[in-house]
Amino acid sequence: MLSNEAIFGIIENVAKNVLLRVFLGIKLNIKIKISG
Repeated sequence: MLSNEAIFGIIENVAKNVLLRVFLGIKLNIKIKISG
């Protein structure tokens, strides 16, 4: 069984990955809108 620290670490990593993808997606959308 995972400890609370391990669970929070996993959640933190997932959250960072999601935020990074969202951030990059927004940047790409802005670039597309500007160039388009």
